[in-house]
Amino acid sequence: MYLIFPLIGLALAAIVLVLALVFNFIIAPLRTLAMILQKIAGIIGVLFTALALYFHFVEHLDIPFEVYAIVGLCIAVGMLTQWFIERPTRAERKAAEQQRRQLELQQQQYELSIRQQTLDDIARQNTAADAARVDWTPQVTTLEDGQAQASIRVPASVGRYLIEHEGWPVREHPQQPQD
Repeated sequence: MYLIFPLIGLALAAIVLVLALVFNFIIAPLRTLAMILQKIAGIIGVLFTALALYFHFVEHLDIPFEVYAIVGLCIAVGMLTQWFIERPTRAERKAAEQQRRQLELQQQQYELSIRQQTLDDIARQNTAADAARVDWTPQVTTLEDGQAQASIRVPASVGRYLIEHEGWPVREHPQQPQD
């Protein structure tokens, strides 16, 4: 009577397992086959290892080379199928490539925005320097003989200095590099 409940649980687990295998087979058939092959190889490898240990330690028999070969082959199949299951699919590789391209595009856009900000800052500085060089009204001084003498003081632009002579036009000279 009490044996019926574990049997019902086992039957439900088997149904869920079969449904999971069917859905996985529909979604990714090769990966599902690799997973089934991996489980079968694992079961065979564990059984042969357990039998080899039993015969070696309990029955004191020599273990034939074929048992070692079968266990090693099961390990190799398990490793290869695990690699196949974990490797990215074509869609995952395509999505990763698209994401990489998008990140590169964002990086380029960021660099271009920084360059544009730098150019805007330089233009603003030049505009401010040009605004500082607005024509100033000359200061006129009348001398004793009735002659007028004028001088204009103009601020220098960035990276340049002025030589100013009273009564002569202002000349701008490039600043010499200093070592």
